[in-house]
Amino acid sequence: MPAAWAGVAICPGGFCIERRHMDPIAAQAVYIKEEAQRDPRSMARIDRILPFVDCSTGPVVIDDAAWHQIVIDEGLNRLGRHGLGGDQVRPIVIFNQYLYPHAPEERERRRERYPELFKGQFDQWSGYGGWDWRRSGDRAHRKATGTICQPGYAMHSIWGCHFRCAYCGLGHMANVYVNLEDWADHIRQGLRGLAGTSGQNLFQWDNGADVSCWEPELGGTRLLVDLFAQESDKYLLLYVGKSDNVDYLPDYDHRGHTICCWSLGTETQCRRVEYRTADMQARLPAARKCQEAGYTVRIRLSPMVPTAGWREEVR
Repeated sequence: MPAAWAGVAICPGGFCIERRHMDPIAAQAVYIKEEAQRDPRSMARIDRILPFVDCSTGPVVIDDAAWHQIVIDEGLNRLGRHGLGGDQVRPIVIFNQYLYPHAPEERERRRERYPELFKGQFDQWSGYGGWDWRRSGDRAHRKATGTICQPGYAMHSIWGCHFRCAYCGLGHMANVYVNLEDWADHIRQGLRGLAGTSGQNLFQWDNGADVSCWEPELGGTRLLVDLFAQESDKYLLLYVGKSDNVDYLPDYDHRGHTICCWSLGTETQCRRVEYRTADMQARLPAARKCQEAGYTVRIRLSPMVPTAGWREEVR
């Protein structure tokens, strides 16, 4: 394992900037992929985010071999749910890099040498994802899962969540891609590839994380909002999820092409099951703030039943 990265400092007391409903990321380890460490724009983004990461050791720069071993050692391809101990989960944080310029031969070489990096959903570990076909409606998916959902293209740049909902396991890690300008160009090419075809005109980012928790320091939201604002018939679905961190959004010139979506349940659900999320009394004003800024707002009703008094709360 390479020596610890010494070019940036961790804020020892947790957050250096006060923010509601965004606790420090109490990480067990922080890694920076060596390609990101060599990229000034990526390192500038990492420097903005690191003050929000609370870790007893400094970041470590790693290569493919080390990343592959971490995926194996930490069981990142078989993460379990947080359960009732979600508040004790300390994630692995890695600042990763998309590797789009790789030739097919290089991609195959990496696949052979580091197979665990290619076993995750949507290529989240390998560096080749970001514009992905969600196959949730095809026959094989229905047979394997027993569920049916609309298939389509989706955009991913983070795998792992700030929140610790008991029914989820995404809080065990945070795999954050930081060369987002390259990623935005990749998305733009994907959209151009759909030109002249019928069907999908709404594109979701990201269902592997509540991405608003990383903003505005990450800067991915502005890139995508600006990208879709230039499209005549395509729209960005920004999954704000269970957060109320939206104060940066009214400043963006979305031109009506970004839709903000919240997940709403009950107070008991939020308090007892969805640990660290914004409560209902915070999510609704956040949605209203975005609506007043001209965004289309969608609400996804996701109540958990049965819990004591759920009928009264849902009413």
